[in-house]
Amino acid sequence: MRILRGYFKTAAMAASGVLGDDPLFLVNYLMRFLRVALFFSLWRLILHGKGAIAGYTLEMTLTYTLISEVCRDLLECRTWLEMGFWDGSVSTRFLRPMGIFAQFAAEWTGSVAFHLVAFSLPLLLITPLLGINPLPANPQAGLLFALSLVLAVFVGLGLEYLFSGIAIALRLHPYVFNRMRGALGELLSGALLPFAFLPFGLGKAFAYLPFAGQASTPLSIYVGSADAPRLMALQLFWGVTLWIIATQLWNRNREKVIAYGG
Repeated sequence: MRILRGYFKTAAMAASGVLGDDPLFLVNYLMRFLRVALFFSLWRLILHGKGAIAGYTLEMTLTYTLISEVCRDLLECRTWLEMGFWDGSVSTRFLRPMGIFAQFAAEWTGSVAFHLVAFSLPLLLITPLLGINPLPANPQAGLLFALSLVLAVFVGLGLEYLFSGIAIALRLHPYVFNRMRGALGELLSGALLPFAFLPFGLGKAFAYLPFAGQASTPLSIYVGSADAPRLMALQLFWGVTLWIIATQLWNRNREKVIAYGG
């Protein structure tokens, strides 16, 4: 319980620190509102009057886009662990009676909690006014989505732990690494658009990659277009596999952190 209180306090400090660390967060929220509004407009323009395409109706696609943006901070799972090693700020964390990655994960949890309350909840409340149904396909889909979302975080943090270890092992600059990973993750995770819309069967191939477990799986379950048991089993497989590989990678490259960045 003492250790858990430490992680809880760390998360709480990160949540309250968003206001001080990012004074422009309201501007960022406005840009995110405009972003999702643009996607709503584009889908209505493209799919209006065309019925179901690849199993997705206009209503399903709008709901998919909405929940993707509502859960965006959860699904991205970015702790900026590699930046802490790059600028040397991680050195003070070794003095705390907590695991290094667990500290970053706790801070990420607090930050996400703030964004969910300050952005995601208001977005959910206004979308019915825009003619968009924010509810899952059915109660069962909602329950499975909640379970899949937990697995998505498990997979996402595993990817974060793994890729941060790779960046440190190869001594890649965080800015370059983050831009490259962000671009690939947006497409390969299915957060940008449903895999069913990708040409040449790419969506079926991407569905077997670990990135799909971050966004495509929970979102497609939410709108009722997925084989939930099979995809959630893949999530669990990738989550366990990624954590095992990441742990081995960090153990093998433990000594390299002294020469990385700051």
